[in-house]
Amino acid sequence: MAIQGFSHLGLCVSNLARSQRFYCKGLGFSEALRLEFSGEPSATLLGLPGVRAVRIEHEDRVRIELFESERPLA
Repeated sequence: MAIQGFSHLGLCVSNLARSQRFYCKGLGFSEALRLEFSGEPSATLLGLPGVRAVRIEHEDRVRIELFESERPLA
């Protein structure tokens, strides 16, 4: 069975604003959705405490979710 496609790619970043600026101003992405969540079930699902996230898109074909956690990964 071959992979036919995927909906989005998730990336953990150390600085959400800086990363979004790079993708949007440098690579032509645009913001599609902004999220903030904490507690369950998100903490268990993501393995992170409180998270801020931005979904960015490029020409409605490529979607990336940028995640910034209250506690950075080691």
